[in-house]
Amino acid sequence: MNIRLAITITVLLLLIGGGITIEVLRRENAVLRQEKEQLVKAASDSGRIARTYINLYGQAVSKNNVLELTHRNARAIQAQELAFTRLFEGVKKNLKNLETAFRSQSEVLIKLKLKNSDTLIVQPHADAPADTITATHFSYGDNYNIIQGLVLSDTTQLDGYIAVPIDGVNYWQRKHKFIFKNWRIGKKQYFSEMTSPNPWVHITQHEFINIGRKK
Repeated sequence: MNIRLAITITVLLLLIGGGITIEVLRRENAVLRQEKEQLVKAASDSGRIARTYINLYGQAVSKNNVLELTHRNARAIQAQELAFTRLFEGVKKNLKNLETAFRSQSEVLIKLKLKNSDTLIVQPHADAPADTITATHFSYGDNYNIIQGLVLSDTTQLDGYIAVPIDGVNYWQRKHKFIFKNWRIGKKQYFSEMTSPNPWVHITQHEFINIGRKK
């Protein structure tokens, strides 16, 4: 091999190696920039505010953008934003099998005026005016529920507020356990779980459909 050919090959190898290095650095910088943007969006309250529109059936629909996170970012904000994922036994601590996580806030407002089945004759107190009506007031309140009402002689007025927060995750697990509890082998199975911190709320049924694509 002559010297000119050796120099040419060396220069080509250096150019190829330099190009590969530049491309690797470019991709790393792009990932870092993307992760930084993800964290900024995750910390923004505006990302949680849903838009509402009315569908063809006259129902109000809540709509929001989907926030995408890398596993590194997910673990970085796990203590704050994703702390609720610990509520679900199937989700790994490192979040490696977590596909999606979601939270929603909704509420039930109650304002009723009910007619009592029996009419009561209320006798006023001896020292009260003759037209005084005795009524019974009741109330209940906790972190998620506020109920109060007024019972009169012929009607009951009821006002209430019930918060309905929903936490949910979609994750996968291997089908078969292997030796230890946390070791699994086999094909992935996908699960969807939901819960609410409000003890008055019971989720009796939910459905998550994963649409696969042929490859």
